[in-house]
Amino acid sequence: MLGALVVVCAAGLQLACSDDGSSAGSGGSAGTSGSGGTAGGTGGTGGVVEPALTPELYEQQPMVVDVVATLPDGIDAQLELASDSADPGVHVATIADEDPESRRFRLRGLEPATDYVAELVIDAERYSVNFKTPLALPGYKSSFDVTTSGTPASDYRMFDYSEAPVVNNAGLYVVDEAGKTRWFLAYPDAEALDHLPAGIKILPDGNMLFILGDRLRIMDELGETLSEVTTNQLGVPLFHHDVIPLPNGNFMAISIEAREIFYPADNQDHYVVGDFLVEFTPSGVIAWSWSALDHLDPQRKRADFDNTFYPIFSPTTGEQAKDWSHGNGVIYVPEDDSFIFSMRHQDWVIKIDHKTGDVVWKLGDEGDFSLSGDHWFFHQHSPELQPDGSLLLFDNGVGDPNRDSSLWTTRPMRLVLDTQTMEATIDWVDGHEQYLSLIAGDIDRLSNGNYLILDSTITDSVTMPFPSRSRIREVNPETGEWVWVLDGAMGDFSYRCVPSPRLPGEAE
Repeated sequence: MLGALVVVCAAGLQLACSDDGSSAGSGGSAGTSGSGGTAGGTGGTGGVVEPALTPELYEQQPMVVDVVATLPDGIDAQLELASDSADPGVHVATIADEDPESRRFRLRGLEPATDYVAELVIDAERYSVNFKTPLALPGYKSSFDVTTSGTPASDYRMFDYSEAPVVNNAGLYVVDEAGKTRWFLAYPDAEALDHLPAGIKILPDGNMLFILGDRLRIMDELGETLSEVTTNQLGVPLFHHDVIPLPNGNFMAISIEAREIFYPADNQDHYVVGDFLVEFTPSGVIAWSWSALDHLDPQRKRADFDNTFYPIFSPTTGEQAKDWSHGNGVIYVPEDDSFIFSMRHQDWVIKIDHKTGDVVWKLGDEGDFSLSGDHWFFHQHSPELQPDGSLLLFDNGVGDPNRDSSLWTTRPMRLVLDTQTMEATIDWVDGHEQYLSLIAGDIDRLSNGNYLILDSTITDSVTMPFPSRSRIREVNPETGEWVWVLDGAMGDFSYRCVPSPRLPGEAE
């Protein structure tokens, strides 16, 4: 009988035993990647070499474990959790291994500091290996309380999280529809919200793309940096809010530029920050750039022009820079090679021709579209273009100069745009309740057609975003029903929450 049991006990001792329980060998330890002994021998049927199983653990990512089996090519084998360790949310996949005589199985979505038994199945035979996942990373939450009504989408919800305004217990989460954490990466040294990844996306190969302060980073599921491009390489001051991959292999990120501009209404110069879109290659060479100050009227001052968001000061007067445009989301439209760009402090979403840099249209108050609906959006976030050409938008609803602040309200919405008649129609609004989320926020389409909405800063104040709480919810746009709700506690903050059909590391 093909029988060999490899046991990795909590202390790390490996013992290979034959079916009758006699010792067949020992050695090695189960710790970080690459450690551990092996066990095996010649089986009793057909001269097949019995598989040795070695777990490889990752202390920097305790929710992922590899089990390496010594298996020649041509042997059909699967790895699964034993019945007493079974968890339908754990994914098992075969991944590449450098040794042609080995088969590497990756388990994703495990619970830290937990004992598991995995079984290698070859025909009717099962070979077991025990392992204990490493301790959880700082700030880890095993699960979040959720309430459901109906059947929520099966997508994962991926979001940044921290306590705020004093940043603590910061990290990135991927949770399933039950609220169970399936992937987490800690950022224990974060001291401000901009010390957390922004614009995070899972790329087609399963790696993760985001910006972090002065760099674009591509990271694997274990938290290892695969590549970076820094702002110093590009000669720009910083990255902020969003980054996207482009079909040509380049990246588009939002940066800024600062200029001294004279404002006749104030009869003085102001040091003004405007958004600067920059397209660059993976090696850090600028391929295209676009200046908001060059293509829009810098004299158009809106609410929060005097916001002191950027710690940038005039070299001549020492004045802190005025936050003129404050971009927060960019979309690439392959059908006509254009970009859709949201600017919070202009209260506009604009379309930009990639080839010429020309502004095709401006959507919003004082823009190019007439409005069919109640009133325009203000200080909006997170545009998402839909397959039918409509636009999802998180309308924070603050800074409206045409309405008293007591009437301001936040409205996640969908807009239908007719670019022939230049009419915008508010086709859907989540009007279940009246509330304010002053900053940040997100809305995305889930795989079942529902909308995933993040209210980043629910507060009673019309001027101060903190103290506040965040809330993530799935809304059925046909019925208005809140199908799934994750309510944060006071002091919780998330900037973006996006759906994903895959866990980090899983390719399309």
